[in-house]
Amino acid sequence: MAQTTGDWRRVDPNAVQQLYTAFMTDSMAPACVRVVENRLLSAGILFTDRSYTAYASDEFSRHINVHFVRFVRDALQQLVICGFCFFVIDDTVPRVVPVGMADVRWRRNVELYSIEVAAFNADNEPDPRVLSIVDTAPDVNGNLVSQMASYLRTRSLQDTFMRFALQADQLNADPPIYTYSSTDRMFDEHDLESYGTATRAAAVSADMRKRSEIAMSMHEFNELMVRKLNSRDSGTVARERTDKASGVAHFDASFEDRPQRVYPLPLDARVANAPRAAARMDIVSIQKHFEVLACVTFGVNAESVGADTRSGGHLGAATLERVNTVTAETTDRWARVFEPVLVQVYNLVWGDSKPADRRRRKTNFLAENDFTVVFPSTLPSALIEQLFKNRVLTYEAYRSYVARIVQLPVTAFEEQPPEPGA
Repeated sequence: MAQTTGDWRRVDPNAVQQLYTAFMTDSMAPACVRVVENRLLSAGILFTDRSYTAYASDEFSRHINVHFVRFVRDALQQLVICGFCFFVIDDTVPRVVPVGMADVRWRRNVELYSIEVAAFNADNEPDPRVLSIVDTAPDVNGNLVSQMASYLRTRSLQDTFMRFALQADQLNADPPIYTYSSTDRMFDEHDLESYGTATRAAAVSADMRKRSEIAMSMHEFNELMVRKLNSRDSGTVARERTDKASGVAHFDASFEDRPQRVYPLPLDARVANAPRAAARMDIVSIQKHFEVLACVTFGVNAESVGADTRSGGHLGAATLERVNTVTAETTDRWARVFEPVLVQVYNLVWGDSKPADRRRRKTNFLAENDFTVVFPSTLPSALIEQLFKNRVLTYEAYRSYVARIVQLPVTAFEEQPPEPGA
C-alpha cells in the first residue's frame, strides 16, 4: 500500500516572524505590495453572473467593498510574506488570521506529489474552522519560498551596505584618538655596554620603575586638570535654530550642542595620524540598485512606485499605463488567485445550503456556482473605451464600469449615449 501522507511538522515560527519583521521595516517591499493592492482593489470587488448581466444591490456591494476588500488586502500581504495565509468567517465577514496566531504545520503528500499546509487547534488536529489560501507552499524541507523569502537575501545585503556606510560616517564624525609612545630614556643604554649582564639588567629595571612612577603621577595630574577644564561647562548648550524669513523652527531646533571635550593623554603619548574609514560615495546608486531588485522580486515596474523616471521627469498617465505592463500582469495574476477564493467564501456564507434567513440577506440574484468575481480596476480603461467606441460594449455596461472607477452613482451619468462626434 502506497504511503499517502507524511507526518505533520511545524513551520518554523521564527522564520515567519523574521520575514514579517523584514517586510514591515522595509521601504520598498510594502510600497510594491501597495501598488498591486491599489491597482487590484481601487474600484472594489464586483460579484456578477457569468454573462455579466446581473449585478448585486447597492447594499450588498457596500458590504462587499467594506469587508471583502479589507480581507483581500490583508490576505495579499500575508501571501507575499509567507506564501500562504489562513482565514476564518465570522457570520458574513471573512477575516484573515494574524501572523503568528496560528499553529501552522506542513506535510508531504506522496501520492499527490504536493505539500499541504494546515492550521492546527488545541487538540493537535487540523482546525476545520480555519480555511487557507496557498500561493506558494513550503518546499520539501519546510523552508518558506514566498516572494519575501526571495527578497530577504537582497534585504540582508542592503542592510550590510548601509550598516558599514553608517559606521564609516560615525567614525568620521567622532573619530577615535590614536597615540604612540615618545618618552626618552633616562640614560643611553650604550653607557651600560661595559658593565656585566646582571648590572645592566638591574639598571634597566630601575629605569622602567622610575618611568612608571613619573607616568602615573603625571597622568593623575592630567586627569585632575581635565576634570577642572570640563567642569567649567555644564555639558550641553541649547541653541535656537529658526528660519530667519518665516520663523519656522528647523528640524534640529531642539538638538543640543556638546562642546569639544578634553581628553588626558599619558606622559609619553603623542597623537598619531591614523587612517580613517572612507565614506562611500556611491551609496545613492547602490540604493537605487536595491530598489530595482525589490521591484523585480515583487513583480512591479519601478515607475509604479516612483523609483525610476526614464525621461528624467514626471511621466504622463498614458505613458505610465504603457510602461507599467509588469505591474498589470502581476495584478492580473493575483486577481486569478483571489477569484476562486472569493467564490468559495460566497458559497460558504450565502450558498443554497445555508439557512433561508441568511440567503435572504443577499440579493438572491446569483445562484450557487453560477457567478464569477471581477476586479473592475484591473480592466484597462483604454480597452474599455475602445470597445465602447467600436460598439462592442453597450452604453449601460460602459456607464456602469466608469461609475465604479470614478466612485460616482450611475444616476450621475447621462441615460443616453452621446451623439457621434459630440
